[in-house]
Amino acid sequence: MEEFDGCEIVSLDSTPVPRGEDNLVYASAKHLYEVCGVPFRGLKIGQINNIPFARGLGSSSACVIGGLKGANHLMGNPVSDDELINLAAGIEGHPDNSTPALTGGLVTAVIDRGRVYYVKQEIRGNLHFVAIVPDFELKTSLARSVLPDAVSRQDGVFNLSRAALMSVSLYSGNYRNLRVAADDRLHQPYRLHLRRHRPKAVRPDPGRRRSDGAVLQPGRVCCVYQRGRLDDHGDRGRCASRFRGLHFPAPPRFGTGWMAGAYIINRQHRDRC
Repeated sequence: MEEFDGCEIVSLDSTPVPRGEDNLVYASAKHLYEVCGVPFRGLKIGQINNIPFARGLGSSSACVIGGLKGANHLMGNPVSDDELINLAAGIEGHPDNSTPALTGGLVTAVIDRGRVYYVKQEIRGNLHFVAIVPDFELKTSLARSVLPDAVSRQDGVFNLSRAALMSVSLYSGNYRNLRVAADDRLHQPYRLHLRRHRPKAVRPDPGRRRSDGAVLQPGRVCCVYQRGRLDDHGDRGRCASRFRGLHFPAPPRFGTGWMAGAYIINRQHRDRC
């Protein structure tokens, strides 16, 4: 990203991206210039798209954070990360997505009166996450449109208790609870018919020493937690082979470096800023 007279956006990996001012990276950067009262001429942006669009992996949040973080760097970092988090939630609308896109890690977040309150949890090094991405798009607007306007008290209590159990279990390292904590009555039952394929959840094998499992993201991605090493091709291959029955033709994506969050890379020196 660099300052430029006008709007010039190119995809550096052949993924189709919006090339006008409606591009989320561009629009978010422009918004920060306006918030800071700095004259805005335009931007030249080269976009690499490692996060598939419309799969529930937070590509829009990543674009918003990329635009804000890049623009802040170009202006000399006048805005703190905490304020960028507030601005990102205002643009994207979902602090549970936009906040970890900046901070990295496992984040619990809510927004109240324009301010984001969040906690970033450190996850022990023996837990890894694998995203199994379907070969079809399911936009967030459609995924939300099928949800009911009201839910029963029983279903509300069911999900709230499991959300609390999920957070505390990940923090404490009690991974055996995750298979229960991942259950959901407010999203998945209503969205199953939107999937081209309806994969069954992968449950841990009680006879295995490792506590492996799977969490189905409501509607789209199958996010698998894998306990133990994923450091070599053998480990990765064995992990991937367990999920061949899910009918996702794309290979699993093994998450690495996800605790670091967003940072600036100086193009000339290839250093983090």
